[in-house]
Amino acid sequence: MRIILHVVAPTVIVGLLGFAGYHNYKMSSDPAYRAAQEEHRRQVAEEAKQRKAADEGSRRYEEARKREEEKKKKLRQWSPASGKEAVLRTEGGGEALFVAFSRAALDRLTQSSVRGDSAGVLEQIAAGEAAMIPVGTRVLVLDPGMMATEVRFMDGPKALKRAWIATDFLAPTPEFVASISN
Repeated sequence: MRIILHVVAPTVIVGLLGFAGYHNYKMSSDPAYRAAQEEHRRQVAEEAKQRKAADEGSRRYEEARKREEEKKKKLRQWSPASGKEAVLRTEGGGEALFVAFSRAALDRLTQSSVRGDSAGVLEQIAAGEAAMIPVGTRVLVLDPGMMATEVRFMDGPKALKRAWIATDFLAPTPEFVASISN
């Protein structure tokens, strides 16, 4: 009978606990096994911590990207309106640009520039119909248009004088840009 009990007892334990349970039951008393299990738990906790940090970083990145997109959207929506201040800008990063002192003079200035007629541009400047104005000069928008806008210079060499400029050469003031950044 004893022989049968020795054979039956481990089988009963395996039957009650299942093979994995029996294996864990036997191994739980082994210090190396417990240390390996503790190391595994530590690694799992560290990986979870890293995933959480990565998720937080992704969330912050996404929030910053959305804020930047909103800022760009507001800048794209900006357009010169009567009574708004703006600054002069160029596409190519030049230091100054041409303005005309009447709508007709702006049309002639544009035609001369398109044709590459620098003598025609100089002729208008000499006649007082046009001038070179530094980029960044503040203007007050008087009569906005799709292609050309009438402005009054708020500072610079032609302060308080009216002029016509291609609408594309107007940009929002630094104060406006700063206000949408906050």
